[in-house]
Amino acid sequence: MARDLMESRREKEEQELLSAYIETIRSAGQELIGWAENLARRQRLEVQGTLHRYRILFGMFFLSTVSFGAVIVYLLESKIVRPLSIVERATRSVAEGRFEQIEWNSGRDEISSLVRAFNRMVVQLEENREQMVRTEKLTALGTLTSGVAHELNNPLGNISTSCQILLEEVDQGFLPHHKQLLLSIEDQVMKARDIVRALLEFSRQREFELRPVELKEVVDDTLKLMRGDIPARVEVRSEVPPGIVLNLDKARIQQALINLVMNGIQAIEDSGKVVIRAQERPERGSVWVEVEDTGCGIPPEVLPRVFDPFFTTKEVGRGTGLGLSVTYGIVERHGGRIWIESQVGKGTKVVMEFSLPRSQEAGE
Repeated sequence: MARDLMESRREKEEQELLSAYIETIRSAGQELIGWAENLARRQRLEVQGTLHRYRILFGMFFLSTVSFGAVIVYLLESKIVRPLSIVERATRSVAEGRFEQIEWNSGRDEISSLVRAFNRMVVQLEENREQMVRTEKLTALGTLTSGVAHELNNPLGNISTSCQILLEEVDQGFLPHHKQLLLSIEDQVMKARDIVRALLEFSRQREFELRPVELKEVVDDTLKLMRGDIPARVEVRSEVPPGIVLNLDKARIQQALINLVMNGIQAIEDSGKVVIRAQERPERGSVWVEVEDTGCGIPPEVLPRVFDPFFTTKEVGRGTGLGLSVTYGIVERHGGRIWIESQVGKGTKVVMEFSLPRSQEAGE
């Protein structure tokens, strides 16, 4: 009986102990579940926050990419596509014969360099076209003047001969003023013959021969030839340094220099000077020969026509209008360039550019 009671009590204690364990485990399990739920909630919130941040970052990246792309497109359009379209239109204009430069704000980018190169090309093409037109005019005029000069030369010779015969017989019954009239006729005939000689020289097709010559020697010899034609009121001097050797046709270059120096002398009304200079331009592979005077200068509106045959700003009887045309042809025949810089009232400078010999250019 007592044993049964003890066993019953022990079983009851065990059940109570087991119930306490179960309750403890249940409480621990509930706490664990609550902690897990809190952890899961926090993790979910963190994931949602991360996703939200990534969505914001992605949106910002997308907007930045779109904005950057828009800026790139704008820059390409304004800095490359549009300028290239302008260059393309200008190129078509050149192909159609309209040599128009592109108006462009100066810059240091590649497109600006391209536009500057294009403008330089347009200027060179325009100059080449003008040279071609001028050459064609000179060629046609040379053919014409050759025939005209030969036709005029014979009658002028007959008139001159007749005047000389009459002058020899002037004492045989002529009145005093008759001699003066004959002298005047003779003077005018000589002027006409000078014009005819200039025409013949202009149209003459002599053999063109290039030889290495020292420029200073050519200039000095030219000034010796002109010694009797230089008035005392005008100083003509050479500042050409020794040692400049060019491939030239000496006779033709002397003719060109005589034309330019005489033009300078005739442009000086009172006293003044004509200076011949030369300077090497290694960066261009050429030499500039300058003939500068302190004369009256050439008006800007006249400058484009100064190389036209028979065009002259001198008064009647002081020139044929062929000097600069002949000089232009001589320089062009040498493969050179010629241009004029002038200021009214200050003087004129004519510049001739000749290429250096290849050996000398390489030596530079």
